[in-house]
Amino acid sequence: MFRNFNLAFITLALFLGACGGGSSSDSDSSGASAYTITFSEDSMQAEGRSVISFTIADSSGNGIAGLGPAVSTWMEMETKNHSTPMSEVTDNGDGSYTVEIYYLMSSTMNGMSMGTWHVDVTVGDQMASHYPEVMMSMGDTTKVTLKNDSDQFAGMLGPETRSYFIFLESCGGSMQDNLFEVYLATRDSMMSHPPVYTGQTLHDAGSHEMAISGVTIEASSDNGATWWTMTQMGGGMFSISGLDGMVDGVQGTILVKLAVNGVQYSTDGATASGENAYQTFSVTPGSSMSM
Repeated sequence: MFRNFNLAFITLALFLGACGGGSSSDSDSSGASAYTITFSEDSMQAEGRSVISFTIADSSGNGIAGLGPAVSTWMEMETKNHSTPMSEVTDNGDGSYTVEIYYLMSSTMNGMSMGTWHVDVTVGDQMASHYPEVMMSMGDTTKVTLKNDSDQFAGMLGPETRSYFIFLESCGGSMQDNLFEVYLATRDSMMSHPPVYTGQTLHDAGSHEMAISGVTIEASSDNGATWWTMTQMGGGMFSISGLDGMVDGVQGTILVKLAVNGVQYSTDGATASGENAYQTFSVTPGSSMSM
């Protein structure tokens, strides 16, 4: 399921033993049992969906499956830190593990550093970190945002309007029946960006539980003349196929609408009406397939 880019490898040593405490790539080697973590960036890391894999091996170089490593991804900024949406960790059964990361922003913007991205892998009480350089998105749209001012969460300085992030997962061409897939996530706090689906529980501005009783994404490939409801695939994934008007290899436009708990969301948080009621993806069928 990886895209065809050169792999960048970073090898980190985790030593699990009597010393305890967290270990990084420069940790000392005291401890009875050594694990080596090798990170591979399976695609260029860029704003939007990217894939990172890592392998956990023993001292003989044998991959070890079933360890249940935890992964967290966050950006260290000058004034604050924040996480970003990501998938569950996939155990590939051979000591390799894969995670999809949906970066909210790039490492730099207009030549200025925005902060440092961290990808932390924890096994037991040990941790190793990788620091990917996340590029700005180029070409096709990788992420759009919709919100409603009545939907708020507890921000650092008080209630904040919650943003819902719709990430491009894939856009297949005619061979995939013009499949269009997106991943929906939101901000529940600066360090929590869970997927959104019917049955999910978020937290409101008072930190009280907020149940998601219904969520709908609609898509249009004919500039809003016809709207089609996307199918919830689970875990924040939404999919639709058979969209008309899309041509293989030619960038086109797909509009998307979002409704949460029966309320339609907008680009600016105000009542959805007219052009603020949808966001626009520019996509090239066949060039954005997740494999």
